[in-house]
Amino acid sequence: VGKTEIYANTAPEDVADRLQNSDVVVINKVKLHAQNLAAAPNLRLICVAATGYDNIDVAYCRRHGIAVCNVKGYSTFSVTQITVATVLSLVCHLPEHTETVRSGRYTASGVANSLTPVYHELMGQTWGILGYGHIGRQVGEVARALGCRVIYTRRHPDETQDPACVDIEILFRQSDVLTIHTPLTDATRGIVN
Repeated sequence: VGKTEIYANTAPEDVADRLQNSDVVVINKVKLHAQNLAAAPNLRLICVAATGYDNIDVAYCRRHGIAVCNVKGYSTFSVTQITVATVLSLVCHLPEHTETVRSGRYTASGVANSLTPVYHELMGQTWGILGYGHIGRQVGEVARALGCRVIYTRRHPDETQDPACVDIEILFRQSDVLTIHTPLTDATRGIVN
């Protein structure tokens, strides 16, 4: 389909030079902004090898007829797994209990369990999800499997009138656990302080 150049890494100061003669670029973790995109007058397509495109000046691309696409859904299960593992680690205090065992304090206590820090069971808790796309939905499935009530908010509320789809204020007030699965944009920046 044409000449291809592949770079293992691209330093920020090299981006404009490498874009210069490109019609299409496939990138990941490279910031494309007006200054370096201006060096690529023939650029017509940016393919992001990830789900988000917050590293790309989409407004600039729109004004200059450059299409931007991403890999929808490629990290759904891995991000869900990391999200749930992180929540479980936090509510079970895994680092603290691991250190109690590693340091010998558990054995030295002579007690068959450790009650501090307090362990929190997720069964019956409300798990709030900010952003209910592919990843948010999958996290919700796992949260339900753990016995949680799931509520969520999203940019475009469900037409189905799902009672689990709530206003953001209700989400913040009612959630025992809150995970965020939304792109960082001007609209979402600072939504959680």
